[in-house]
Amino acid sequence: GGHAMTVLLGTAGLSKSYASGGRRVTALDDVSLALARGETLGLVGPSGSGKSTLARVLLRLVPPDSGSITFDGNDFLALRGGALRAQRRRLQMFFQDPLAAFNPRATVAQALADPLRIHRIVPRGARPAAVLRLLDRVGLPAALASRAIHEISGGQRQRVAIARAIATGPELIVLDEAVSALDVSVRGHILELLVSLQRDDGIAYIF
Repeated sequence: GGHAMTVLLGTAGLSKSYASGGRRVTALDDVSLALARGETLGLVGPSGSGKSTLARVLLRLVPPDSGSITFDGNDFLALRGGALRAQRRRLQMFFQDPLAAFNPRATVAQALADPLRIHRIVPRGARPAAVLRLLDRVGLPAALASRAIHEISGGQRQRVAIARAIATGPELIVLDEAVSALDVSVRGHILELLVSLQRDDGIAYIF
């Protein structure tokens, strides 16, 4: 239709450099982008070209040296404290190696209940059912809930990581090298899952 694109995430002039071994390394140089709701943006470049730095800046894990970020029309860099926490659930990160992101001794159910508890999304009594719903959404059997993260396969871990990323009902997920560690057949299934979640929930992705 003739609707103007609603920009979910916008950046203007983001720059970031840091000292490394006695010299300045420019990780980001005047990065501007606009991402619509439900849109996918892929960032391509060699290792060390600043992709992970951009991801960290977008998620407010490191501050940029200059530039601005708007999220849903608001100045994202101005948010502090509770206001920032309230927005954080709307942006999630999904890492290449979910084993590193999880406590490997935690059970699948514990890993998925964490975001529900931290963001107070689901009261305690309703969490087991919410965990099973999340497993179902990523195509995993309910029986997996009681298994330890380190006991399940790499592809299953990837699905648990996606379930955790969508637990907070995010509008944007930043995927850092998300599927590069998987073998090709598993990778295809994970990408299909991400596409179907995007279709159902209108999630925007930055790969």
